[in-house]
Amino acid sequence: MEDLRAAPAISLGLGLVVVAISLALSGLFFLLGGGVALLAGLSAFVFVGPLLAIACYEVPRARLAGRRPTCRGVIGLARRTLGEAMVLAIVLFVVALLWIRAVSLAHVFFPAEADAGIGSWLGFLVVIAAVGAIFAALVFAASAFSLPLVADRRVDMTIAVLSSVRAVFANPGASIVWASVILISALLGIALALIGLAGIVPWLGYATFHASREALAGEAWPARESDDGAPPSFAATR
Repeated sequence: MEDLRAAPAISLGLGLVVVAISLALSGLFFLLGGGVALLAGLSAFVFVGPLLAIACYEVPRARLAGRRPTCRGVIGLARRTLGEAMVLAIVLFVVALLWIRAVSLAHVFFPAEADAGIGSWLGFLVVIAAVGAIFAALVFAASAFSLPLVADRRVDMTIAVLSSVRAVFANPGASIVWASVILISALLGIALALIGLAGIVPWLGYATFHASREALAGEAWPARESDDGAPPSFAATR
């Protein structure tokens, strides 16, 4: 909450950008495939959501360094990390496509009879939940801390992803709780006609950055420069 209070205008602006992107993609999915494609696209938000939050990391990063968060800093961080973020974006995009395809295939388990019993419905829901859990677990492990690490330290995405996976498996209890918070928050934002994402995504981005600093030993890599030339002191927040 301190990050939101430190940069309310920037947080709102980042949130509105996320909402605009989400609405545009939702409209595209609906035009391409109707309701089924829209449902699959909305569920795929879990896979691409981390990318939408990368610009948010500059706010807590600047605040912890004793600097005032600025739009210039947010844009500068997004520009400097674009190359590494695109590597993960391609991977997550492929995973999202596989997920959408999996949802389409799982649609064959949808009860076709009007008087289908509860057993048929439960079978359908179990299939969807099981497939979704596998995809979500893989994406969470890879992206939980990799993007905040790339935003904060000069490290390539391969090392960041491996570090993220290691941190997730080293802290299974905390990881499950954090994944549940992200899932519930994302579902809440979607349920509020995507408008709720305006506040949820910046908050999740800020919280993820702080969690990354607690979970990873970032001192092993040099700090990423800031627009004002003063990199934050990682050790100062440990």
